[in-house]
Amino acid sequence: MIDTTKYAYSVGRVRVQENYMMDELKLLRLVDAPDIKEAVRILVECRYKEDEDYMVMLDNEQKSLYSYIKSIIPDKEIFDAFFLKFDTHNLKVLLKSEFLKKPYDEIALDTGVYKYDDLKDYLHNRNFTYLPEELAQAVNLSMEEFSKTNDPQLIDLVMDKAYYTYFNKMIDKARDPFLKEFMMIQTDLLNLKAFIRIRKAFRKEQFLNYAIIQKGYIPAEDYRMLFEADEQFFNSYLKKTRYARIFEKGDIEKNCDDYMTAFLRSNRYEPLGISPVIGYMLGKETEIKNARIAMMGKANRISKEKTKERLRMCYV
Repeated sequence: MIDTTKYAYSVGRVRVQENYMMDELKLLRLVDAPDIKEAVRILVECRYKEDEDYMVMLDNEQKSLYSYIKSIIPDKEIFDAFFLKFDTHNLKVLLKSEFLKKPYDEIALDTGVYKYDDLKDYLHNRNFTYLPEELAQAVNLSMEEFSKTNDPQLIDLVMDKAYYTYFNKMIDKARDPFLKEFMMIQTDLLNLKAFIRIRKAFRKEQFLNYAIIQKGYIPAEDYRMLFEADEQFFNSYLKKTRYARIFEKGDIEKNCDDYMTAFLRSNRYEPLGISPVIGYMLGKETEIKNARIAMMGKANRISKEKTKERLRMCYV
């Protein structure tokens, strides 16, 4: 069980940082800015470090966020479970680079638990003893399955399932009510998105074996039953879950993001504990995603209305 009093300092620190986050008003100002120069000025108001390249500004803000979180937290192991998603991304990059004989180093991330060059060495030497068991097994399975299918999409499914299986194991160990609910919601949202993608794109039931994660509110075995069901039954099933509104209208990815943000916001004002720190970290990730949508929309001359449709719910 997490000692919530250990987070008093961390909560105090993120409360200060929340004052500089983008609320909906600031975000709409960013979208409505007449040009990139004015948009950059608004980012600087929100304490983004100025740079000639707005993409560099956003990338630096992301790195700064994780560096800041690491400097204020008492439980490194729990947060490493979050940061390991970047290592999982890097392992996917390395696997695809090897299989497709193309260099993808430019899309590697340097915000994970492991150094990218170390991961490269592990793969080159086929020595995965330093990785969590779930990821080590997934790398081997990815290599095995790709040799049979030549399908790089399987790498994403296999590696993502392994990462979130490991993540859920670590969250279970923490025995914290907020983290457990977060884990179960995240698992359901990931499973539902994967299920829909497999049903529409892959159309092969066996792909569920690579994707569906245990420990959500929706039993993992139900997805196999739903795969064979018609659309009416699927919609009827969803209406009985807490996620019915996600699928009613609009973009499912955006609706899933907003559902999670709403959950994080509902725990934002806890006086102690891990929830305000997780909420700030993930809320800031969403802010940077929104800033990226706004800036790229401006750079590519996408209409403001279209850009606003893609924006996620703000944490503050």
